[in-house]
Amino acid sequence: MKEVVSTASTWWWPTVDNMESTKTIARRGAWAALVSGTIHVLGTASTPVGHSKFDVSATIAAYVASALFIVLGLFMFRLSRTAATLTLALQSTLYVLSIATGQHQTHILPLLFTWFFVNSVRGAFAYHRLVEASTPRSIGSH
Repeated sequence: MKEVVSTASTWWWPTVDNMESTKTIARRGAWAALVSGTIHVLGTASTPVGHSKFDVSATIAAYVASALFIVLGLFMFRLSRTAATLTLALQSTLYVLSIATGQHQTHILPLLFTWFFVNSVRGAFAYHRLVEASTPRSIGSH
């Protein structure tokens, strides 16, 4: 008997059993990284900078984080496991810091981005595992 799986459940926790699904999942995270980086840039640009050293360095750090999201997102389109993992780590770190400093008004968007990045890591690693499994090994290789 074939089990019926809802579209919503496959969207939130997609299967990683073939090349196309792993690429799709990993690239969703890449798009999320580009959107996240853009949101960070727009949010930082619209926030007035104070005159203290802390405000200026926090603004610089926000722009660096934005640039990292965008650059890592571009590498995630190439199904980079490292970029996917670093993006998840960056998102998690920024989310924890924003909660610790009381700078977060909502938790929906950061959690949604984190979920995209978790699935992107799953997709990137599964893709490379499937590529390795489909590559014939020569005799004598281990």
